[in-house]
Amino acid sequence: IFYYIYMQVEQVYNFSSELEFLYFAKEKYRVNKDESFIMTDLSSLERQYHRFISFLPRVTPHYAIKCNPDFMVSKTLYSLGCGFDCASKGELEEAINEIHADPSRIIFANPCKIPSHIAYMKEVGVKRTTFDCVDELEKIKSIYPECEVVLRIATNDQKSRCPLSVVYGAEPEHWEFLIQECKRLT
Repeated sequence: IFYYIYMQVEQVYNFSSELEFLYFAKEKYRVNKDESFIMTDLSSLERQYHRFISFLPRVTPHYAIKCNPDFMVSKTLYSLGCGFDCASKGELEEAINEIHADPSRIIFANPCKIPSHIAYMKEVGVKRTTFDCVDELEKIKSIYPECEVVLRIATNDQKSRCPLSVVYGAEPEHWEFLIQECKRLT
C-alpha cells in the first residue's frame, strides 16, 4: 500500500509493483511541477511494526503522535494493534475523535499536565497517565483519583538527539519513595 498527500488532500492508493508506484510519482511530478506532494509506503510501516512485535511479543507499543501526527500513519498503526502515547489535549482529541481509538489503548504521557487536560482525559475515559514527582501525583489524585499511573523513569539518553531525561523522569534513588507515595494516595 502506498500513500501520498497531494494538495492538502489525503488519498490512499494500492499499487501492484514498485515500478507502478514510481511511474505514478513521476507522472504526478510531470503534471504538477509547482505543487509539492509526499508519498509514503505504508507497507514498510507495517513490516517494521511486525518486526518490533516479533522481538518483543509481550509488549504493546504506544505510538507518540507528536513525532508524526499524520492521520494515515496513526490509523495504520492503530489497525495493527498499536496504542497511542498522547502528550496534549489536542493529541487526545485526535486519537479519540479522528482515529476512534479505544481509550484503554491510550496513555496520557505529558510529564507536566495542565489540570483541564487531566479533566478531559477523565471525561473521555483515558485511564492511564505518567508521573515522575510527588506534585504531579497529587495533582492527578485531586482531579482523577481513579486514574492509573505509570512511573516515568529517567534513562541514560545522553546520546539522543533530544535527551529528555535531563528534565523528565525519576532517578533510581527516588523510585521507592514515589511508589510508596502512590500507595499512600490510593
